[in-house]
Amino acid sequence: MHPRHLSDLELPAFTAKLSAEKQPYKLVIAIMLYAGTRLTETVKLAWVDLIHNDDVKTAIVLDATITKANKERVIPISAVLAEEIRVAYHTFAVTKGIRMCNSIASRSPDGKPLTGRTIERRVGTVGYAAIGKRITPHMLRHTFATRLLKVTNIRAVQDALGHARLSTTQIYTHTSTDELRQAIDQLDPAPTRAKLHDDDTEGLKYG
Repeated sequence: MHPRHLSDLELPAFTAKLSAEKQPYKLVIAIMLYAGTRLTETVKLAWVDLIHNDDVKTAIVLDATITKANKERVIPISAVLAEEIRVAYHTFAVTKGIRMCNSIASRSPDGKPLTGRTIERRVGTVGYAAIGKRITPHMLRHTFATRLLKVTNIRAVQDALGHARLSTTQIYTHTSTDELRQAIDQLDPAPTRAKLHDDDTEGLKYG
């Protein structure tokens, strides 16, 4: 089964709805979408993992203790995600007095982080509002992987996702092959149709 992900048409609608979300939901969802982190990994990130000297770090370093493969993973932070983090930090974390050691999913300095179930429901809500169908946190990870594979090699995608085996990452090549097939099918078929028409005409002349 091919992994479900947001299409190139669905993604802008989803991000448009996401832009109106409250914090910390907005940041948590953005990190899963733009860094491909698992939900369980994302909620365990603290502000200190993203911010240094009041500025955004260049990469997210996932400690081996929170990754599925039990290996440290380094994910460079894109310009889009850096801006999401910067805004969330200065307009939410700082103004709320949330400590650097707090989870990025915390709504207050002493409050418990949002649960995975709560975040999953919110992702679903944003998905329904944006494109009329249920979106899951793992679909955001699939979206990241599918987009990344279009611009780099499968080994790089494997590293970004933290897959222990390349075969796990290779499921995304099926999606890319399907998209390539659709693109080829959309090539102008007019010459083929014209040739078929000519052949039919010849058949009428000499048949």
